[in-house]
Amino acid sequence: MTAPPNDDHAARCWSCGYQLRAIQSTQCPECGRPFDPASPASMNFGRPMGRTARWALSPWSWWPAGFASLACALVWSAVRWPAAGWTFSLPDVQFYARIWEWKHRSPGLTNLDIAYTTGLGVASLAALAVIALLLLRTLAIARYRPPRFQRGRCDAVCALILLLSATTFLGIGVGWPYRAGQRYTTAARDLTLAPDPQPLNARQQLIAIRSALLQSRPPADRIAVLRSLVQRPRAEALPILLDAARQERDPAVQIVMAHLLGLARPPQALPIIEAWLDNPNPDLRAAAIDAIGVMVDHHYLPGRSLPIDMAADPPIPVQRWINEFDDLPALAAPRSFESVLLGHPTPAERQAAARAIVCIKPSSYQFRYAEWGVFTVEETNPATENPPNAPPAPTIADLFEAPDLMAPRPLLNGVIATTRLQRVIYCATDRVLALDLLTGMRFGQPRRVHPRPDELLLIRNLARDADGPVAQNGIGKMLPDQCLTAGYPWLNPRQPAPSPSVLKSYQTAALNGVAVRWQGIIVNPQRLDWMTPPSKSVGLWSDPAIEIASSYLSTAGQTCRILSCDDYSWNFKADDLVRTRYDKRPGNPRFPSVPRPDTSNAMYVEVGGEFGTAGSEFFPCTRPSTLQPFPLTVPPFQLEARLMTGLIAHGLLPSEAAGLLDCWRNRFFNTPGKRFLTLISTQDYDRACPLQLKPQPTERARVGLLLTEIK
Repeated sequence: MTAPPNDDHAARCWSCGYQLRAIQSTQCPECGRPFDPASPASMNFGRPMGRTARWALSPWSWWPAGFASLACALVWSAVRWPAAGWTFSLPDVQFYARIWEWKHRSPGLTNLDIAYTTGLGVASLAALAVIALLLLRTLAIARYRPPRFQRGRCDAVCALILLLSATTFLGIGVGWPYRAGQRYTTAARDLTLAPDPQPLNARQQLIAIRSALLQSRPPADRIAVLRSLVQRPRAEALPILLDAARQERDPAVQIVMAHLLGLARPPQALPIIEAWLDNPNPDLRAAAIDAIGVMVDHHYLPGRSLPIDMAADPPIPVQRWINEFDDLPALAAPRSFESVLLGHPTPAERQAAARAIVCIKPSSYQFRYAEWGVFTVEETNPATENPPNAPPAPTIADLFEAPDLMAPRPLLNGVIATTRLQRVIYCATDRVLALDLLTGMRFGQPRRVHPRPDELLLIRNLARDADGPVAQNGIGKMLPDQCLTAGYPWLNPRQPAPSPSVLKSYQTAALNGVAVRWQGIIVNPQRLDWMTPPSKSVGLWSDPAIEIASSYLSTAGQTCRILSCDDYSWNFKADDLVRTRYDKRPGNPRFPSVPRPDTSNAMYVEVGGEFGTAGSEFFPCTRPSTLQPFPLTVPPFQLEARLMTGLIAHGLLPSEAAGLLDCWRNRFFNTPGKRFLTLISTQDYDRACPLQLKPQPTERARVGLLLTEIK
């Protein structure tokens, strides 16, 4: 059969293009394709077209909309409504589009990155598919000119795809702060601290950090974001930190924020921190008290050159803010913390309150500080023996993992002279007080201290022959690169191990000793309800007789009536304390006859000698000159009374002097031998044992006694 003449408006078979006009059958005579004369859709009224054109003009299916829906869902899974300060932007599209660079990026892909990258990819494929379909449809219409009723419907699908695409685009432009913030969170949590985990400008980086701090769900992630925040200048980071602190509800994050706000010292933070003082969480209350204490006075901040981290997970480096701390004005404390010392239930709160109160001078108080110490000189060979009379564990070396920093000074035959100082400190107050006490032995280091101190510091730059007290002359100054322990308990590292090269520098950098420090000793005339009964063991001695009626002291969970220190030195000559030399040759002991003003006094004691037990009156220590024999005019039953009189004359109360005698009676008056008991002047004792005390005592007594054995 010959084909009929071409007629653009005639009905044709969809398959073969055969003209179907005037055919009575319902099947194409050429190919047999069925059609319905009553249904225009079953016939082609345009030009003859192939399968591709027919597919392009057919009604659209919903699969492009399905791809667009999937892309929209994936993109919006990585979107949170941004925090303040954001603008609509597309700063991260190029970053995520370069998928070939992920293997070199640190940190790597996270679930959020995978979802967002997949969403961008699916959205791109959906957009390309829609563009291709529209292009094919347009070409088919232009080429074959089908009537409008022959063109398949696509407007509903196109409208839905357009809506989904706009929503996806909105998510890309709105959600970049959250996505960038999560990259900062991952970098900080992995300790990579990459300054630019995404190519953002400085303003966009701050917006991303703000978003991460306000929108990260796990508390550990928000703490990790704080690690990135403190790397920013204080002026940029502080507004973000204040906003986050106002909205934060997790106690663990609030604790870290409280410490950071204390270091930042902004006046706007006081209402926030003061509200935390009434929080049910005791650890947060303690952190808030510490923060206020730092704002009032940075009394316990460590050296500015030390790499200091805040104890958190992950650690937060705060050295930058500490270095800027001195330029910030101090703030007034919003309330008193004495009630915390008297009744709050947890030790952390009480110790934090003690550290804060130390920085605030009390309005009126009575505080007596009394101390006595006994110097002894012993000899040992370090190759065969341990240091003499080593107290039982735990020692300071055990507590702080501190090595011997003071190099020994060998004498003849490898023998080392060891000067040992055993001290007892009494404190008596008329009200509850918090004390900051820092003390040490010149050219020495502590062996054992009770109760446990909070810090171990270095003393340097003290002239060996300087006159006058050294309390204002260098104690607590740390070497520039290392310290043994430092600062608040929430700062790390508290005790970096010195390297051999650092130890060598200690020996040559005018190191004059190692001191201990109690950051906040709580002192009260009566034992408070939360104080544990004092232990019968008081550090150096177990005899409870030395526990006189002084105030109760509490620190580090220990309650006692006295503080005790056992120090030793290999480089300190105890005889230098009295600036004289006794004649220690066999025979009758002699003493110099030329007096010198402002010197110490000594008495001679002989036990088990030619005259039994006897002693001399106190005599002034003088410069070496002509020597005269000691007149043994004091009978044994009056020796203790003579020593008591000398101790009281130097400032001790009778009960305090009796405590010294209780500890040393056997060594002084019951052990056979010949010995000098030299009462050291307060000036010389201050030179030997530097002291820093806050608040200043209203009454002060420091008495040293030098025990010199004559062989």
